[in-house]
Amino acid sequence: MRMRSLPVCLLLFIVLQQVIFPVTLRGVEDWTREQAVEEIDALVVIEQLKKNKPADRMAQVRAWLKKIEATGLDLGEDAYVKAFPLYLVGKKEDGPSSRPASAVDCLVGHIIKHGGLPAGAGKKYGGWIDRILPMAIYEALDEKDHARVKALLPTLALHGARGAYGAYSSFGSRLVKSEQPAEVKLLTELVAMAMADQSMDAEMKGKLLKYLYSAEPREARERKAPGVARRGREAETGEIRFAEFSGKTLDGKEVSVKDFRGKVLLIDFWATWCGPCVREMPNVVATYEKYKDRGFAILGVSLDHPGDEGKIRDFMKKQGMDWPQLYDGLGWKTAPGVLNNIRSIPFTFLLDREGRVRFSKLRGEALERRVAELLSGKEPPPAPEKLGKDQLAMREIDEVLGVRRRGNLIFCKGTDEGLRKIDLFLGEYKTSPLREKALYLKAISLWGMHRYADAAPVYGQFLAAWPESDFARIARIREGAAYLFSGQAEKALPKLRAIQEKYPDQPEGYARELASALARTGRIEEAHRFMDDVEKSMTAAGKSRMLPRLKSVFEKLRVVGGKLKSFEVKDHRSGKTVTPAGFAGKVVLVDFWATWCGPCVAELPQLKKTYEKYREKGFEIFAISLDDDKARFEKKIDDAGMDWLHFFDGGKWKNELAVLFDVHSIPASFLLDRDGVIQAVNLRGAAVDDWVGRLLEGKKGAPPAAARSPRRGILPARGARSVRPGTPVTLRATGSSEVLTLDLAVKTPWHVFGNGARDGIPLKIEFLEGSSFSAASAPRIPAGKEGVLEGNFRITVPLKRTGPGEKILAELVYQACNDEVCMPPKRLRFEIPAAAGKRKPLAPAKEDDNGMRNKFISRMAEHLDQGKTVKGGKLASQLDRKLFEMDCSAGSPAALAPADIYQSAVKSVVMVGTLYKCDRCEDWHSGFASGFVIGSDGVVVTNYHVVEKAADVETLGVMTHDGKVYPVSSVLAADELQDIAVLKVAGKGLAVLPVKADAPVGSDVYVLGHPDGQFYTFTHGLLSRYLVHEAHHKKGKGPRGKINRMAITADFARGSSGSPVLDGTGRVVGIVSSTRSIYYNKEKGVEKNLQMVLKHCIPAGELLKLLPSPSTVQAF
Repeated sequence: MRMRSLPVCLLLFIVLQQVIFPVTLRGVEDWTREQAVEEIDALVVIEQLKKNKPADRMAQVRAWLKKIEATGLDLGEDAYVKAFPLYLVGKKEDGPSSRPASAVDCLVGHIIKHGGLPAGAGKKYGGWIDRILPMAIYEALDEKDHARVKALLPTLALHGARGAYGAYSSFGSRLVKSEQPAEVKLLTELVAMAMADQSMDAEMKGKLLKYLYSAEPREARERKAPGVARRGREAETGEIRFAEFSGKTLDGKEVSVKDFRGKVLLIDFWATWCGPCVREMPNVVATYEKYKDRGFAILGVSLDHPGDEGKIRDFMKKQGMDWPQLYDGLGWKTAPGVLNNIRSIPFTFLLDREGRVRFSKLRGEALERRVAELLSGKEPPPAPEKLGKDQLAMREIDEVLGVRRRGNLIFCKGTDEGLRKIDLFLGEYKTSPLREKALYLKAISLWGMHRYADAAPVYGQFLAAWPESDFARIARIREGAAYLFSGQAEKALPKLRAIQEKYPDQPEGYARELASALARTGRIEEAHRFMDDVEKSMTAAGKSRMLPRLKSVFEKLRVVGGKLKSFEVKDHRSGKTVTPAGFAGKVVLVDFWATWCGPCVAELPQLKKTYEKYREKGFEIFAISLDDDKARFEKKIDDAGMDWLHFFDGGKWKNELAVLFDVHSIPASFLLDRDGVIQAVNLRGAAVDDWVGRLLEGKKGAPPAAARSPRRGILPARGARSVRPGTPVTLRATGSSEVLTLDLAVKTPWHVFGNGARDGIPLKIEFLEGSSFSAASAPRIPAGKEGVLEGNFRITVPLKRTGPGEKILAELVYQACNDEVCMPPKRLRFEIPAAAGKRKPLAPAKEDDNGMRNKFISRMAEHLDQGKTVKGGKLASQLDRKLFEMDCSAGSPAALAPADIYQSAVKSVVMVGTLYKCDRCEDWHSGFASGFVIGSDGVVVTNYHVVEKAADVETLGVMTHDGKVYPVSSVLAADELQDIAVLKVAGKGLAVLPVKADAPVGSDVYVLGHPDGQFYTFTHGLLSRYLVHEAHHKKGKGPRGKINRMAITADFARGSSGSPVLDGTGRVVGIVSSTRSIYYNKEKGVEKNLQMVLKHCIPAGELLKLLPSPSTVQAF
């Protein structure tokens, strides 16, 4: 008996031992708080990542979070650092548009608990704090939680990367527009906090007060939409889209644009809350008073908010605005604004006496000038039937130079033949109005051919003749830069200083050139102060995104006066050791270059000439190649006679010395004197010769200004100088199971490289893990001229299937160059579904309605238990979000068979379901509507009323046709009047439906939805008409106004709300909304004899209004 009980006792002992003495995790027994912080710093601190960014960074971040959770390690006053990995993981899993709730809660909770963050937090984590904390502050403002705002804002001011000025100005600019007593009080308290902030000096505090309390308050900055012009731009006749309109004035009178025929009419879109509008209004009033008796009229369109009639009248009376004002209280949705796609104000159209639009976006002096021209009748006719000799000559010049105009920018290819024709034109047509364009074309042609010494005086002549030209701003910067690049820094400096005085608040346009001019003229301390001021002011003004490229130039200029960092490498030819110490007693040019870099190759003849001239006097060149092709590199240095020191390690942009000196673009160079002190950086052309000769004579500082002899360009120009676009290349991808098609657009003046490229890295397409397809053969890439590709072109890639599904996931790898710099290779990732191609007939799908319903309920209940869902009431409260920026897929215009339309659409149409419990049992129930995917990262469209009803249920989710269930995490945008809601779910790699603005009446349409729980029912009909009617709501609730609808004959019923209406190409042209039954008669309140059911849908154009395309930011 005792022997039998021994195993039982032993087992009991082992179990108790595990309970009483639990086994600890391996590797974490001695893990300290300091070690934990050090580990996460290596993964989130930007400075550390620049030196060593792990390839598996996200895996390490997740492992760190799991380790913290498993050990329960108390980070104490450093607990806030957990917010930064939580932010990374949240954005990675939920998409870039998601709100990282856990990260926000972690950081805010720590600040509230500890009264702030530890000293020095901002130095390491300022960028992360700037990303996370403003979310919490904006939410607190929305919720009127002013106590929380006051608790969080000082921490953002003290530790955020934008500093105190950026923090207080951002949130103060929002409060300053409010007239609510509580928000006025909060603004006063925030200003008091700012005045007590020791990090701002008196001058900065004064700027803040002026910004917030000026008589003309500013609006919060908005990113401009593509194509929206900047201040001062004028559009030429024939370029302007304009739709006539009518409306009611403040006095209730109906006024139409047509009423002003016979007068010169200015149409002015404005608002009392718009600071630029307010500042421009005195100029508009003055112009009106001067010309109103000569046939000039103004029609104002106010974009003010509902209920602002009194405010508008008071403003008009104060300013003396004695002209009619249209106002409907709809703000940006006012009918005249929507008709004419008004995306920014002030915005003006100027019409001649015949009602033709002649100019737009007129402001300042240009407004009066153009009004006077139209009233006098001296302006050139809009469309002359016969071209004059000067116009024919200019057309010939345009063709030779390949002239392209975009707004106030002109691009062309500089050639000797083009210059000859321009000189003939200037000599023959002394009084032609086209001389302005001709002289400007000459200047930019010389610039593009690298003949900077010739270009600078031509820019000067142009500015002297036309100081108020549309091109004057660019010309002023180019004039100074041309003197700088031709080695005449003393001449460049006053030109660039004048630009600084004219545009003090826009240093991004000239800071690089002005800093270089100061450094090259020996004003090192002034250059350092200027660069510091630029970084500080741009950060305070919210222009941090423009700083990285400027900083890369500033960092090189800041080394002037110092010595090179220490290194030790071998000369490629001789194998001798090269170190900075070995340069002692010589003047040395350290030059970063590559055989594939056109601007670098263009400089070689000048460098060789300078080397041969001074090598016997103590001049040396140390060239660092960023090539990876050793044979090509060796052939080039032999063929070009580059008989100086070389370093090559095949690492390209990861070249040992390129990394050491933080080189991000080439050509780049440092010039050292005999003592090893850096005297100049990034010298080009003849400037190298001047500096080297001066340093060899023992003279310090920049060479004196001297006129340069003309120098012919070596590299054929491919366009004007870079305007620093954010992305040089954009693409549109479409594909089938057989071929991938990429339509590429390369922004002027950049170019990329195709097959047969001699200077750069050719384009390539790399398919990624998770793609259902890969390349069946080599991509068909255009050859281009000498391998150079510009403008718009197409790439096709034959495909083969490599996995399940219909996903095409790949990256375009390209290298962009212009005539001054070459950038490192960049990647553009794209993910699209393979459109249905020719295939064998598929077996008909059999839908199991009950099975799908039960699966949805089961999976949503699991998500609910795991805490992954969002309350229905919270989702309904987010329906006030108005816009969400994204680019919808445009799809292909190719017609499809109905079966192919269904097979393509069924992957993107989703069941939008609720989860709730009734009063009679404990089981979960669901109700369903329809929706469809427009963003592969989980962007779904349905009806507003579907989400509105979710306020009374537990939560909301979607289910795809293949059975994947995702909770709805947020509402991205909504429009109650038009009955549209755009939702975010946690899905990744979802198939999307392309969207088209409209379809013609009479065309075939298809609906795929879930009428009365009959999931994935596909119907066919015609688009019968478009209509406008007044919105009506039950019990009188909801917004009133006119709504646009389309009527179709394809069947749908309850449960179909949110279904896509598809055209014959499979693109979404509408969204199912509602039905209306027509009966023949009504007896005793009962309608009888049903005759017809009208099926109304929302045109897809209304959806696109909620989804503006993302803006771009450009320096002028």
